[in-house]
Amino acid sequence: MSEPNSQLKHDTSTLQHSGFPTLQPAYVLKSWAKEHQLSTPGGRIETVPGFPGPQISADVVFAGDWIYFDPDKKQTRMNVKGVAKTSEGAGINFAYSGVSVVSDEVAEIFDHHPRTIAFGSSTTANTFEVGSPDLKGLENATWVGNGRFLMEDGVFKVETRISRVVASTDMD
Repeated sequence: MSEPNSQLKHDTSTLQHSGFPTLQPAYVLKSWAKEHQLSTPGGRIETVPGFPGPQISADVVFAGDWIYFDPDKKQTRMNVKGVAKTSEGAGINFAYSGVSVVSDEVAEIFDHHPRTIAFGSSTTANTFEVGSPDLKGLENATWVGNGRFLMEDGVFKVETRISRVVASTDMD
């Protein structure tokens, strides 16, 4: 007798199932981080080339990061809130919350050894608030992110790649 899934001879994690949403890469948020500070002194939000939604080129004016470790120290819970200003002068309030797995590599960062960590340990749910009519599409979508720590040009950064959740139009 064959096993129930023996007909599946490939990785099913990349299959698109009917009725499930997909992700559309949209923005990259990089915040500069200083050791032992909850606030970030700067950063950038940039649109991913080819994204058809609101185009952003913005400087992070301020951001705060509240991190809580689970009692077993295996995950952190993050709560980030910030303000960015576009090159056109429009304000963007952004926020995200999420969960990060505390691997040995991530633990080293919290132990004051900043370095680049690959994607795969942190996911986020992102929101935006804007006043500019040109950016209203940010408020009218669902956003998720994938984060990592990054050493870039000698500066420690937190990078979040943000995707728009696209609803499925499939019919079962």
